Amino acid sequence: MIRIVNTEDRQPVIKKKMYHNSDIFIKARDFYHNHEEYRNEQIAVINDKDELQYMLKWEPNIIIYPRLSKDVMINLYVSDFWDYEIDSLRMDFDYISDIDTFVFEQVEEYSVQAAKVILRYFPEKKIYFIDERAKWFFSDKVTIGEVSEEIGKEALKVGSDMIYSIHFGHEVLEKQTANSINLMSSLYWLSDAVEYGDRNPDKVFYVIKSPIASSGLVKFISFLLYFVAVAYDKEDKNVIPVLDTAIAGDENQFNNGTYNDVWGMFFEPVSEYSLEEVYNSKHVVVGQEGKMGANPYLMYVEYHSNIGSLMKKYLKLNQGINSYCKKARDKLKIKKSDKVLGVVGRGTDFHNPGVATLHTLPLDPKGIVDKAREVYEDGGYDYIFLATEDQEVFDTFMESDLRNVTRYIEQKRYSIDADKELLHNKYIEENEAGKRDGYEEAKVYISILEMLRRCNGIVASTDCGAVDYAMAMTDNELEDLYIHGHDTNEFLMNK
Repeated sequence: MIRIVNTEDRQPVIKKKMYHNSDIFIKARDFYHNHEEYRNEQIAVINDKDELQYMLKWEPNIIIYPRLSKDVMINLYVSDFWDYEIDSLRMDFDYISDIDTFVFEQVEEYSVQAAKVILRYFPEKKIYFIDERAKWFFSDKVTIGEVSEEIGKEALKVGSDMIYSIHFGHEVLEKQTANSINLMSSLYWLSDAVEYGDRNPDKVFYVIKSPIASSGLVKFISFLLYFVAVAYDKEDKNVIPVLDTAIAGDENQFNNGTYNDVWGMFFEPVSEYSLEEVYNSKHVVVGQEGKMGANPYLMYVEYHSNIGSLMKKYLKLNQGINSYCKKARDKLKIKKSDKVLGVVGRGTDFHNPGVATLHTLPLDPKGIVDKAREVYEDGGYDYIFLATEDQEVFDTFMESDLRNVTRYIEQKRYSIDADKELLHNKYIEENEAGKRDGYEEAKVYISILEMLRRCNGIVASTDCGAVDYAMAMTDNELEDLYIHGHDTNEFLMNK
């Protein structure tokens, strides 16, 4: 972002001068883009009398936001928008289209550009600048000066501070307040395209390329499908989503650190185009989901999409995984006519204090056995299907009176000290030591999820990925649903 420098912060030595005009921010942008060595230098802007009018400086776009508490801060790098144009064919107006009034607090590169876009494409909308310097850049189409309380209540208030919280940003989603980077991100996220070749000149490919890192399988699925939905929502711009989860250095639990496309290891593509074709095409937008915290439109989709319908629409097992899951179910020797209660005993690191801030603490092993027994007997079930990675939960079931009716798929189970370690870290340690095959374990886990979705009722020690998957993908009208710590009616509505 390029800002006007406060008088007291001006550099004493001037190395670059430009004459003022209403497009000075674009001229300065192009200069800083092409002369990286000048990015610590200020530009002197001269008026038509050859007098210093103001000075400009460039600063990187870093958005800082707390994730879990005020003590945990994360810096989010955001595009510098070097390539924005007033007449870009792929600008996205969805976020601003239903806002009637904008109040900009400060004149700087992005507030000026966003205001010019609004004036160009939505001349009926009202724009106010509190910053008096706006008169240097706009004519009578913009109202300059303080606004009344009444106008402020109805307007989107646009600041320029680069502080934004993805978890506490409901005012942004409700279009009460934003910053100029939010507006620029919402307008230009599809315009930042790379030309890899000359194929498909009439299409825009949105390559969703986000690291998996410590995400579990269902979180990873959900996050990517939100952005698949974003792309398919842009039919008017012919945007086609493609998933590319082969990322160098992405240390995740599935591919043992090898450079493999994790999505393709388990699932069918979400569109008909191969990555090879996409990376030889003319218009390719890559990795915008990493900037979600800056783009209120993308955030809005994540907050308001129903992940269940997205999974059913776009999530398809590939042929090898589908065949593997069917064989795993056949080994259980459960008939289609049998009534099965799925029990999810999530434990291990869900007892960790940090993880517990995001989830209800799980029922203890005895508690989940007791609840399973109650629902099993009251509901007249034939079998219990047990899904748990926790060794203690598994052992408690096998030592109980339910052992003879309990079916399960063999999987690796863990006993860990939740105060000292996380399951993801355990996976990575075992990957590096050659004690774990992430692909094989994920296949087993998917087969467990696929069995859960076929159960007639669900009992869970807490909300977790396995529950989310079962709820999203089930074709059954569940006869029983118990998720410890949740109002299940509300839970069903949110799915």
